[in-house]
Amino acid sequence: LLHRDGPYKYPTWKQIRTQEHPIARFHRKQNTFSRVYMGNPQKNKNFNQSALQFDFSGARRLRLDKVREILGVEKEISVFTWIKHPQTPHDNSHVIFAANTSAGGNRFQFAIKGHSSDTYTATGSLGFYQSGVGWKKSSYDRVDDNDWHHVGFVYKEVASSSEVQLYLDGKAQGEPLDFSTFSSTINTSTDFVTIGAEYDSGPTASDFFNGQMADFAIWNKALSS
Repeated sequence: LLHRDGPYKYPTWKQIRTQEHPIARFHRKQNTFSRVYMGNPQKNKNFNQSALQFDFSGARRLRLDKVREILGVEKEISVFTWIKHPQTPHDNSHVIFAANTSAGGNRFQFAIKGHSSDTYTATGSLGFYQSGVGWKKSSYDRVDDNDWHHVGFVYKEVASSSEVQLYLDGKAQGEPLDFSTFSSTINTSTDFVTIGAEYDSGPTASDFFNGQMADFAIWNKALSS
C-alpha cells in the first residue's frame, strides 16, 4: 500500500498491483505484509517507534560483517529500507549501506550524495559507488527532504560484470548501472559491512547517515517488478 492525499486532503490508500513492485510481489508470495504509519505521531502512537536515529557523530552505526559471506557469494541480492533524511549540508555522502576492507578501503557504497563533485554533482540524490568505478546515479531526484522514502537496490551478476538497479518509492530509477561483481571484490572473511557509515583508512568510520532508518532488509535474490 502507498499513502496518498485524498480529494479533501485526508489520507487515503492506493493498492499496488503485485506485478508493479518487487516488495509487493515478495510479500504476496510469502503471504506476509508490512505497513507504515503516516500522519500525526500524536494520533498514531506507534509511528516511527522502530526507526533508528543516526547522526553526524557516528555514535550509531550498525556493523553486519557476517553479511559479507552473502555479498561475496550470491549472484542476486536485494537491499531495501525506509529512510528519512534532512537536507545534506556538506560534501560528504550519507551512507545507507556500505562494504569496506578491514583497512578502510572502499568496496561499495549505497548512499545519498553530498555536495562533492566527485564523478558528478547530484546533491541529495541516491548514488552507488564502487572502488575503481566511481559514483553512478540513475536520476537527480532528491531524497534529503526530511520526508519518508522507500529506497533500495537490486544487484544481479551478469557474466563477468554486474547490474545494479536503484529504486525510489517503488519505482526503478532509470536503467541498471554497470559495476564489477561483488564476488570478485568482496573478501568474505575480513571485509566490514555497515549500515549508516563507511570506513576510511585506519580504519576510521566516516560519511555518516544523518537521519532515520527503518525496516532494513536484505534478500539473497533479485526482487523483480
